[in-house]
Amino acid sequence: MLKSATQFIILTTALCKITTGAISIVLDYSYDTGSYFSDERKYIAEQAAYAFESRLQSESFGHLDPAQYGSSLNFYVSTKNPTSMANLQMNPANATSDGNKFGDENKIVILMGAKSVGTTNQYLAVANSGFGYSGVNDGTFLNYWQNTRNSTSNFDSVGGSISFNSSYTFYDDTDLTTHTDATTSGLPDFYSVMVHEIGHIMGFSNVWDAWNNNLSGNNWTGTNGKAAYSNQNVPMDAASKSHFGTLNTSHIGCACHPSMNTTSPNNTRRGFSELDFALLKDIGYNVSSSPQGTNIGGTYEDPSLGGNFFIPVEQSYSAWLSGGSGGGGGGSASAAPEPAVVFPLLGIATFGILYMRNRKTAKDSEASLSESV
Repeated sequence: MLKSATQFIILTTALCKITTGAISIVLDYSYDTGSYFSDERKYIAEQAAYAFESRLQSESFGHLDPAQYGSSLNFYVSTKNPTSMANLQMNPANATSDGNKFGDENKIVILMGAKSVGTTNQYLAVANSGFGYSGVNDGTFLNYWQNTRNSTSNFDSVGGSISFNSSYTFYDDTDLTTHTDATTSGLPDFYSVMVHEIGHIMGFSNVWDAWNNNLSGNNWTGTNGKAAYSNQNVPMDAASKSHFGTLNTSHIGCACHPSMNTTSPNNTRRGFSELDFALLKDIGYNVSSSPQGTNIGGTYEDPSLGGNFFIPVEQSYSAWLSGGSGGGGGGSASAAPEPAVVFPLLGIATFGILYMRNRKTAKDSEASLSESV
């Protein structure tokens, strides 16, 4: 959850996007009934998703539909309607009204929407993701889920939802090859918030076993994370366990502020840094050293630390529109005062719910998580 100016964000698009990566992050606008996502916002959201796709071209994963594994279990992705914030259970075998399934192999579906919740000590956006299953443990699905998809050494995203707080005004210019205006607008940067929230959807959450396996108290002890932080344990936020804590900037190898900090200042652009990606490596993702595939974007220099972020851009806004990706979105951002908090808090609101019957018995267990800061 991004508070006062940013919260968890999950992206969705009514149109399936064309990608060159092994995995596809599909933004689905089935629940954007208020038409918050204009063409401009959809375009920026897709480029934020491409920042991950372009680094994960060696990544792949299987179906989430138990029937594919000869199982009669009922598995679902547990999330929220991004417009009403009502609970949702997305069955992997069923398609959204935009035609996307949460269970397809190599596809991460993110439902997109917005809700006005005011600007007094409130979030910018919130992301929700979790899971649940029930029934008889037959077939091989449970083995796949526990030992491959959500094991102590590997996690692959199951998707979820992202809801923006439409009470705020964001900087949402579509030229992502320049960054000066993003640092002088007086507003939270839509691209930066989106990248942060996708980071939570991709695994920055202590819902997942692989994430928790790399935590020791309030420190990250994973090999890749430590290597990107001068071979030191990486401090993590004590409240959420899903953001960085107070970092010693001299230890950050890329010399750039990570996306997954607990604060996101206005007038700031941040990509997903090498320290951020290092933690995704630790939970099992295959991450390339630089963006792969088509890229008309470049890098952005951190104004205070001097290091560079990659800001990969798959195609220009005009090319995106001419390719038929636009249309069907809302208008400009809702009129709202600038955020009262200049350094908005970033938060997390994720949950996992597990129901299980073992060997056809009625013995159930349950685990859940819901956090925010």
